[in-house]
Amino acid sequence: MNGTSTHGQPPISQGYEKRDVRVGRLAVFGAGLGLAILAFFLLMWVLFGSLVEHQAGLSRPASPLSEAAGQRLPPMPRLEPNLPMRLAELHRHENQALGTYGWVDRSNGIIRIPIERAMALLAKRYAQAKAAKAIGGAVNTTGDGNHE
Repeated sequence: MNGTSTHGQPPISQGYEKRDVRVGRLAVFGAGLGLAILAFFLLMWVLFGSLVEHQAGLSRPASPLSEAAGQRLPPMPRLEPNLPMRLAELHRHENQALGTYGWVDRSNGIIRIPIERAMALLAKRYAQAKAAKAIGGAVNTTGDGNHE
């Protein structure tokens, strides 16, 4: 044998390719790719500019009636201009209503009591009903303290 295989290929013993990459062709390809990308961006910039001008030409001028109406407020409900302050005011009002006595409907005799007192009354009423059920008796659960 003369150092080549039967098919004209180099023998396997070399282990790697002896030729180098052609740098000139690689540089030409890179430069061509860069120019193509640059041309694409320039084309898109010109196209976008012409489309913006075209769209501006399609839009109609504003109605003179809209200027005559002036600044009108939008319909309700509107956004809160100072939400944190309004929220703090709401919480103060709710805490005052939940923590004090007051009239709900004076003509019908309906009052408001503090929530802690209401929970204590309900717990007491529940305990009385449970105790009465355990001993087999009936209990008045109206909360007036009178047992039947």
